[in-house]
Amino acid sequence: MRLPLLPVLATALVLLPSAPALGQTPLTTAFTYQGQLASDGVPATGAYDLRFRLFDAATDGNQIGSALCTDNLAVSDGRFTVTLDFGTAFAGQRRYLEILVRADAGQDCSDATEFTVLSPRQELTATPNATYAQVSGLAADAGTLGGQPSSFFTNAANLTGTVPSARLGGTYSNALTLTNASNVFAGSGSGLTNLSATNITGTLADDRLSSNIPKLSVSNTFSSPLNSFAGNLLVGGVEDVAFGIDSQPNPRLGMVKKFGVSPMIGATANQPIIFAHSSLDDFFNVAGATYTERLRIAANGNIQVPGGVLTNGTGPIPTADLGLYSQTPTSVTRFVTTNGAFQWFTDGGAGTTPRMTLSSAGNLSVTGTLSVTTARSTLAQEPWQVPTLFPGWSNRSGYSPAGYFKDSLGVVHLRGVLLTGGGAIFALPPGYRPSATMLFQAPTGGSIVTVQVEVQPSGFVFPVTNFSQYISLDGITFRAEQ
Repeated sequence: MRLPLLPVLATALVLLPSAPALGQTPLTTAFTYQGQLASDGVPATGAYDLRFRLFDAATDGNQIGSALCTDNLAVSDGRFTVTLDFGTAFAGQRRYLEILVRADAGQDCSDATEFTVLSPRQELTATPNATYAQVSGLAADAGTLGGQPSSFFTNAANLTGTVPSARLGGTYSNALTLTNASNVFAGSGSGLTNLSATNITGTLADDRLSSNIPKLSVSNTFSSPLNSFAGNLLVGGVEDVAFGIDSQPNPRLGMVKKFGVSPMIGATANQPIIFAHSSLDDFFNVAGATYTERLRIAANGNIQVPGGVLTNGTGPIPTADLGLYSQTPTSVTRFVTTNGAFQWFTDGGAGTTPRMTLSSAGNLSVTGTLSVTTARSTLAQEPWQVPTLFPGWSNRSGYSPAGYFKDSLGVVHLRGVLLTGGGAIFALPPGYRPSATMLFQAPTGGSIVTVQVEVQPSGFVFPVTNFSQYISLDGITFRAEQ
C-alpha cells in the first residue's frame, strides 16, 4: 500500500501576541494542520496513526523539539485535520514538517514501528495572526518606551537624575571612588580587602590580630624552623627549666633545672634523641644544611655511635674498663646489628685491620690462628647437597645417593654409588671446585676393581677409564679453591 501525502489544504501557525486585548483569551502555541492522504492514488478512508516531526531544513537538518503522535485518526475521503503544538519552536526561523503514517492495526503511539515517511517535508508558513504578533508587538513596545530600543535602557550613561538608594545593590566589579568624608559604612566589613594597616588608628582587640602574632594571654605555637630568640629561654617560670647558648667561638647549649633537681632531655612519640655535628656555623638557619650524626639514643634505650669510637676523653676506652653485662642473672647479653658484620680490631684507635669478623650470615673469619682450648669442639656442618645427574646416570638402589658438601675447613666431600652411564656424572657449583684437575681412584663392579675419576676446575665429575656396573664416589675429598 502506498500512502503519498497530497498537497496541504491549509496550514495555520498561531503565535502568542505580545499585548492581548483586555478580556480576551490569548492565543497559544498550538496550530491546526489539514492534509490529504491517498493510497495508490485513491483518497484514503479509515483509521490511521500519524507522527509529526519538526526540522530546520527541507532535507537532512536538525530535528526541533520532540515528535508528536496522533493515534487512530479518522481519515475521510483522504482528508484529515490535527492540532499540533511544538511549544516555542517558532521564533521567526523557517521550519519544515515531516509526516509518518501507518494504517491503524491496534498499536498505540508507544509503538514506533511500521510507519512510512511521507515526502517531501512540508514548509510551515506564517499566518495572519503570527504576522500581526511580529509587527504590532514591536510597535506597542516602541510607543511605550518613547521609541527607544531596549539597548538604550541597558546603558547607564543614558540615565539622568538621582537613583534612590533602594535601587543600589549587588557586586561592583569596577573601582568606586567615594570622596565624601561623611560617608558611613555599616556592616561587618568582611568584604573589605587591600586595607593598609598604616591607616588604622586606635587599639585593636586581641581577637582582631592575626593568629601568626604571639599573644601573652594564650598558648603560642612557633611553627617556622627559623625562629630566633635573643637571650636565654625560660620555660615554665623560675622553678622550671632555662635554656641558654653562650657566645662564640665555642657555642654551647646549656640546660638548668631550678632547685637542684636533675635536668632531662626527652623526645616524644618513641622518637630517638640525636646528637649531630655540622661544619656550618649557622646550621639551623641555612636552607638545605646537612649534618653528621654522632650519637643516637633510641626510644628503647639503645645507644648508637655511628662511625665513631667510644672514648674516655683522652682516647679509646681500655679493654679493662669496657664491659657489657645484664643486671638480670638469667638474661643474655646481646650484640645486635642490622644486616651488618661484627668486627674486632687490635690495632689501637686506627680500626683499619679487623682481626676477627662475624658476618650477618653467621660465618666467622679470623686473621691469624684459631685456637680451641676446650677438650672437645663441635663445628656445625652444612647438609648434603643433591646434584643434578646428567642423562644416562642414576643412583643405585640401597646405597647412598649422589651428593656433596663442604665442611667448616673448606674441604669438599663426595658420595654416592652410580649405575653405569656415559660422560660426566654431574657438575659442582662455584665454591666447591678445585683450582686444578684432581684424579681419584674409585671402586667399581665386575672384573674391574677401580676406575679413575676426575674432578675438573670447571666442576665436572666424570670417569676417565673403563668400568662396569657401577662407580662409587664415597670417600672422595678435596679442598675447595674456587
